[in-house]
Amino acid sequence: DALTIDASQNVGIGTTSPNSIGTSGATTLSIQSPTTSSVIELQDKNAGTDAELGKIEFQNLNNTTSVTGRALIIGSKVGTTHNSTNLKFYTMNAGSLAERIRITSDGQVLIGGATDLGFTPNVIVEGTQPCLALVKDADAFFNINVEEDHASIFYDHAKKLEIGHAVNSGGTTFTTNMVIDANSRISLSNNDSSGEA
Repeated sequence: DALTIDASQNVGIGTTSPNSIGTSGATTLSIQSPTTSSVIELQDKNAGTDAELGKIEFQNLNNTTSVTGRALIIGSKVGTTHNSTNLKFYTMNAGSLAERIRITSDGQVLIGGATDLGFTPNVIVEGTQPCLALVKDADAFFNINVEEDHASIFYDHAKKLEIGHAVNSGGTTFTTNMVIDANSRISLSNNDSSGEA
């Protein structure tokens, strides 16, 4: 059968066994292709500026008939350019729905805003107190934080900070040039084979 709707209102396209993994209580749409990957296409003919091309919306009804919470993923045009697109992610906080992340047409990742600095590619975190945090656990972290009157770089007080160079982005043959230890002492290493400072 091309389309199957079972007694639990699961829908199968290309399969007679939707929700085959048996997710309890979940209403499931299963799409099966016999030879290639399955595809869901969301299309729009709108020629307007920044037109939405397709949208996936998640809604919370909170056991009522009214929508109380929403989250969205939207594909849209860039201005009036028909062959350039953005992907936008929206979430709701205390009833306020707003764009949180945007992946631009040229691969920029914008978090908390829509300011593109022009680097290709880049990740921009924008907000009232933006922070970029690399966290292994509660005792091993590295944070970059920006506030109104200052910027901060901080890490665990019992660790040291090493700055150096490597032969590739994977850190092969990492060589330390400067160390800030747990007692705030700075040591420098001169690895220049010419012996010049």
